[in-house]
Amino acid sequence: AENSDDKYHGVNKFDGYEFEVFVHNPADTNSISNNWIYSVVEDEDANIWMATRNGLNRYNPRDNKFEHFKSEQSNGLFSNEVNGILVDSKGNLWSGGYGGLSKFDGNSFTNYSPKEGLLNHFVSCINEDNIGNLWIGTISGINKFDGKNFQNFDVDDGLSGNDVLSSFADAKGRVWFLPFNEGLSYYERGTVHNHRSEPWLAT
Repeated sequence: AENSDDKYHGVNKFDGYEFEVFVHNPADTNSISNNWIYSVVEDEDANIWMATRNGLNRYNPRDNKFEHFKSEQSNGLFSNEVNGILVDSKGNLWSGGYGGLSKFDGNSFTNYSPKEGLLNHFVSCINEDNIGNLWIGTISGINKFDGKNFQNFDVDDGLSGNDVLSSFADAKGRVWFLPFNEGLSYYERGTVHNHRSEPWLAT
């Protein structure tokens, strides 16, 4: 384990019968890169991606090895501290964290920052709606990204709070947001609704 991350015990794999625990081993380049894991997602090839405090990890269940993706690599990540990850409907892997938003197409990363229209460098969560738009939660509000342009939403647009911790896209086309220490908000047909405009959200 790694210094202050010793209390974070890596990741557990359960095959239906027993658990196998994977932790960082500095002597093994095929081990997970960090024991502090924020989120996990599976891609279309059955690889397991993990967002950690020290880069992205791709776990190949066929050989039981971890491949690392970091900011110092050529065409690399925006930052090594990764919070949210998503595999979209086109098979692209999106990741967000303390440096912005990254898209991995299987070969290289494309990075997005406020220079490209992102609200804030700190990305907390990523979701895709039922028509392929990405919704990126930040500490300054929500970005809607259609693949070309960012559209921003914050408290002035009806969001109940700007520091968005998580989001969820439902089957009806609505996208739900949970800001820190505030009530739920949701987006539907061009409008953001919150517990002040929709009192039932507060119940």
